[in-house]
Amino acid sequence: MKFYHKKEELTGFYGSTFFKDNYDIKSDFMVIYGLNDTTEERLKSWKNQGYSVHLMVGISWGDYSDYLNGKFDNIKHWDSSQTDRDGKMILHSPDVPYIVPTMSFTQYLTQKLYKIIDLGVSSIFFEEPEFWASSGYSPAFKQEWEIFYHESWQPPHLNVNTQYKASKLKAFLFKRCLDFICSSLKSYAKSIYNIDLKCYIATHSLLNYSHWGIISPISMFMDVGSIDGFVARIWSGTARTPNIFKGIRKERTFLTAMLEYGIMQELTAKSTREMWFMHDPVEDNPSLDWSDYSENYLQTVTASLFHPDVYKYIICPLPERIFEGKYPLKTNKPAMPIPAVYKSTLLSVFNQLRDMKQTNCEWEGNPVIGVFMSDSAMFQRNYPDCEYYRMAYGDMIDSFSYFYGLCMPFLQAGIPCRPLQLENVSRFGEYLNNYKIVILSYEFLKPYKMEIHYALLDYVLKGGIIVYVGDDSDPFKDVDEWWNSGSVKYSSPADHLFDVFKLSKRIKSFKEKIAKYSNRLNRPFSEGIFSVGKGFCAVFPENPSLCAYEETFGDFLKKLVYIAADRKDIVFRENKAFIFNRGPYKIISVPNESADAETLRLSGRYINLFDIKYEVEKIVLIDPGQNALLYDLSKKTDIKFEIIATCARVDEIKAVENGVEFFAKAPADVCCSLCAFVIFDADVVINGENVPVIRNESENIIVFSFDGCPSGTHIEILKKTKKK
Repeated sequence: MKFYHKKEELTGFYGSTFFKDNYDIKSDFMVIYGLNDTTEERLKSWKNQGYSVHLMVGISWGDYSDYLNGKFDNIKHWDSSQTDRDGKMILHSPDVPYIVPTMSFTQYLTQKLYKIIDLGVSSIFFEEPEFWASSGYSPAFKQEWEIFYHESWQPPHLNVNTQYKASKLKAFLFKRCLDFICSSLKSYAKSIYNIDLKCYIATHSLLNYSHWGIISPISMFMDVGSIDGFVARIWSGTARTPNIFKGIRKERTFLTAMLEYGIMQELTAKSTREMWFMHDPVEDNPSLDWSDYSENYLQTVTASLFHPDVYKYIICPLPERIFEGKYPLKTNKPAMPIPAVYKSTLLSVFNQLRDMKQTNCEWEGNPVIGVFMSDSAMFQRNYPDCEYYRMAYGDMIDSFSYFYGLCMPFLQAGIPCRPLQLENVSRFGEYLNNYKIVILSYEFLKPYKMEIHYALLDYVLKGGIIVYVGDDSDPFKDVDEWWNSGSVKYSSPADHLFDVFKLSKRIKSFKEKIAKYSNRLNRPFSEGIFSVGKGFCAVFPENPSLCAYEETFGDFLKKLVYIAADRKDIVFRENKAFIFNRGPYKIISVPNESADAETLRLSGRYINLFDIKYEVEKIVLIDPGQNALLYDLSKKTDIKFEIIATCARVDEIKAVENGVEFFAKAPADVCCSLCAFVIFDADVVINGENVPVIRNESENIIVFSFDGCPSGTHIEILKKTKKK
């Protein structure tokens, strides 16, 4: 385990209460959550413990009663609440509505945050800029429509065009709001205190917002210079949202989390923006028990580790509700405090996450398939009542099956997929360099601008493979956008893409030919694969949601990808597990829904880091549906001493005459374990007393336990004194 300076801020947490030893998890930094009368004192209580303290504040909801009730500018602003078509306010909690981010609200929040900078805060995290797709009916939003579009407001549910326009406006309003606030606060901090204030957006993933029907300008924020980075707020509460595969709707926490973390890595890929991945050891649902929390937490942690470009983590939101909370609540079961083993495991994982900044990272087996996502996927989550497509495909729409249909057939076969940010294709020239094959559909998203198609053409001309899936049945293809508003109009963005690829006539002929098949899947795969420069474009003219509902469609998509890839000598082999090597760490997950799913047997010399016994295992068995984080001793560097894993934080190791010494910090009521590599026969002395040690002589590994101490446990590992 490497040691990094706390200034790198590799791990952090946010909490809403005052400092307390019980839930001080010894992270690099701490974020005070919430803006109220106690914020200043809460900041001081953590700062007095040596923490670099930041602030997290809600941007779409919060304790803004002074604004709503007119104390800010003598005008009541309840008309700025997000409102649905029935005139009902959309509430985050009783008396706390989601806000339309008007300029009035933007100026109010800016004024309020100046006082926070006066307290010495150097970073502000803006939480969840969210506009519900079902909103768009409040007086404030109607006024913003008239200003933005220079026309009278139109009900979003009127037709697909008004729905799309409403969604674009919602994204713009939050982009404008955050740009103004962040720019103003940065200027204030620099001019008054000479502080380079950092501003971050804490947001759910693009995938989750699209699935849940929420609109946020996630990719647009990449064009706002005053925003320094993001926190990907992903946890079991988002990842356990059910999706459909082979017609079966169920929770698929690991696979969904893998996709969620993937799209957030790709948001900042090729940029200098920072990204933290968040995990949550519990979740917002208090009626679940600790075994449920533990299982799903470890699935999300494992899923996040498959994306090596991100190595910073918000390891724990609201530790007070974890370490002092009792669950389940609101059930007939007794509410219990966190089990001791889970508490120790959490602290062990927290510390291990500080060592994920690794350079040697690689998948075992297949290359990663890229599947495009876009902010515009959030823009077409509501369909007008009278729209036939909504009536025909309602369940597919609600379960966001068009996207999952493109991913799940591969993921369930052990082939890694990662969502790609479509906007980045034209934003960064080398964005697709690491991807040999990508999948695109315009049935659930639309390209912001035509330049994206020319960037995709360049990718294919140089040897890339693009697989297009879609039948142009999505009514949002008819919205007033660039592909149908120029001198040359196209019936859909896909038509423009094929025209740019110079494939329009060939694809038209291909579609006419396969339409004659009695079974449209009973055709040669080669009929849908076209050469473009050094690469290929494969076309599957079907609604991608069918690949989630019907196994035959998912299998056809897989085979089409395999055959297209084979033309570039790219071979895909269906695996029984995902295995990713990240420095000395081996991250593993075994899918459990394929017909031949079976237990993975791994031979080697490993330490299971999800088990605080830290035993050396030569045979590791991982059952379908299970995950593992292993330390591979065969990849360990040859040094005299190294802490491999521990439940307590160690910042510095000092060499002494006959060994090493250090301090290990952890909450007082935690049983801590420590696993170390030591090449000499060692005694362990804790606070001046020898303690029992478990030794693995062949691997030079020792493991011992001690009680946590917030101020630090003094530990010495010393060469045994030879007896005369």
